[in-house]
Amino acid sequence: MKSNRLNRILALVPKNTKSLFDIGTDHGYLAIDSIKQRGVNHVYAVDNRPEPLKSAFQNVSKAQLLDKITLVLSDGLQFLTTNSAAFSPDSWCVIAGLGSQTILEILQKDNPIISTYLLCSNTNPWQLRQWANEHSFALTYETFFEEKNHPYWLIKIEKKVNCQTITDIEFGDFCWYKNNLAYKNYLQDLSQHLQKITSKISQDRQKTDHQSKIKALESYLSLWN
Repeated sequence: MKSNRLNRILALVPKNTKSLFDIGTDHGYLAIDSIKQRGVNHVYAVDNRPEPLKSAFQNVSKAQLLDKITLVLSDGLQFLTTNSAAFSPDSWCVIAGLGSQTILEILQKDNPIISTYLLCSNTNPWQLRQWANEHSFALTYETFFEEKNHPYWLIKIEKKVNCQTITDIEFGDFCWYKNNLAYKNYLQDLSQHLQKITSKISQDRQKTDHQSKIKALESYLSLWN
């Protein structure tokens, strides 16, 4: 059975997309379902470890999609640096199941042929928003959900001029979250956690920083009222 996370990512992939890069493909499930459910023309299933690629090969072979899915052993987008001309322009790229810091390391090899990224992180989403803002990407979709008691942010960024406020970068544009009570609850828990930590801090500067973060959080939470 596919995970809720995989279903959410697949729903954002346009039907009949010409090419898709699945970075960190693991078992290859997203690559396979991108072909079967979304009609993607070709998927490049990428992983930096041989063992997951062996598993992906078995699954792709079983699905009889070896002509539609190319398995690539590479450190993220590194393989595009020498032969990007061989790939279709306006490609989509999925980077999922990783923390934001690891995703950022992969994004350092951003390639002009990729027009849109779908990023699914389980930590510090503000880092991805900030990177997008600094590299002329527009954040065009974002949501928050939980799976097996783990938080996830799913973010779509496209290559175009972007303009995010500091609050948007820190917590996300409220337009994506006004009906997302799971995210509201998450932020309320975070605010309470920060308040407990702040009450135990003795250093003035550190305490002031935490109080500023709490104030910004409470201001954002008030948007639900």
